[in-house]
Amino acid sequence: MEPICFKVPMQLEKSIRVEYWNLNVFFDPIHYHDECQLTYIINSTGIAFIGNRLVRFEKDQLYLIGKNIPHVFKNDDQYYGEKAKKEARAISVFFSSEIFQKVFADLSELNHLNKLLEDSSMGIRLVGPEAKRIESSMKSLLTLEGFDKAMTLFSILNRMYLAKKIEHISPRIHFPLDQEDRDRLNKIFDYTIQHHQERISLKEVSSLINMSPTAFCRYFKLRTLKTYFQFLIEVRISKACKLINDKGSNVSEACYSSGYNNISNFHRHFRNVTGMTPSKFKKTFILHDTGI
Repeated sequence: MEPICFKVPMQLEKSIRVEYWNLNVFFDPIHYHDECQLTYIINSTGIAFIGNRLVRFEKDQLYLIGKNIPHVFKNDDQYYGEKAKKEARAISVFFSSEIFQKVFADLSELNHLNKLLEDSSMGIRLVGPEAKRIESSMKSLLTLEGFDKAMTLFSILNRMYLAKKIEHISPRIHFPLDQEDRDRLNKIFDYTIQHHQERISLKEVSSLINMSPTAFCRYFKLRTLKTYFQFLIEVRISKACKLINDKGSNVSEACYSSGYNNISNFHRHFRNVTGMTPSKFKKTFILHDTGI
């Protein structure tokens, strides 16, 4: 599956494109485009790959992705298949960073928003109540036109800039990804997602792109600034987070169902990736989910 360089279709004399996605699954090859992308997840779950890092995406999260940053929102397994009844809904806004940065530079009251657009090269995420409060403004963009649309988008970006729990997702890196690179990384990405519960060897994964294990290790580290096993850990912990979010799953079940056979290693990796223990993560989710 070859990744795609998108050209977002912009209507003549319009610099902002707003799309409402009501799909079975989100568009899932790794891709990039010249436009900045602002996406609010209305209802969906899965793994987002942005820049060189994986994060779980869920409903009521807001993402700002800079121009030409490789990314994909890949839904969880239960969204796929003929009998799947899940829906992937989101609102996405596409706009030119060059045009907006010029506007922000010319208006001193908006200068600070250039910092937000510069940081979008790392991918930015906003979650929790601050993101939820922006939902109505994102939905209004679907019907607004002209001046009102532009001012509402400026307001959303300003609220994102001022938010207290904003998260920068990926390091500010720009590693070269030609067509062959993106094709290879898509194969590795998809295979890892599908087989993360199994024991994956370097020989096995390197054969996907016709490399020796040694050459593959050098290649993957050069392109992503992390080892393949660091990437695999992120995939497994992301899946574990989803299982823990399910109140019917305990920490041990999440450990063994996400590909681990050692609870101690699972706890150590979970803490390194999320910054908290599995038990604290579960407690935090339950408190947020019940509104306590």
